[in-house]
Amino acid sequence: MDEYENFIDYQAIRARVERRLARRIAFFTHLLIFTFVSMTFIYNPFWKGTPLVEVGSVVWFILLMIHGGYWLFGETRDRAIRKEIERERKAAQMMAAYGKAKRNSFDHLRDDGALIDFDAAEWDTEAKYKRG
Repeated sequence: MDEYENFIDYQAIRARVERRLARRIAFFTHLLIFTFVSMTFIYNPFWKGTPLVEVGSVVWFILLMIHGGYWLFGETRDRAIRKEIERERKAAQMMAAYGKAKRNSFDHLRDDGALIDFDAAEWDTEAKYKRG
């Protein structure tokens, strides 16, 4: 079992999913009602050409676009946050798996391709002795 499994709050995840679903349903309900009411006013001869209906429809359409933008960009924001959390989780798992990087350790290859690991402090002292 992954150590991150212990920190998962399933109730919070369920609440976020339900909130996203409610936003989506609210937007499409709003769009459906707007379409129905607009078509009713457009095809009703009594309301046809009334400035109040035209202004109201334009304002309502603008509000509908704001509602759609709020829903769409909210989804995009949530997706970006989840992606960043997943990236941080992977980085933390890699750090835990490999440990902290050593500062003064260098890895080099020999002529035959084998990996040589030596300490920088030892190399510096040897270089000082060679220089005199």
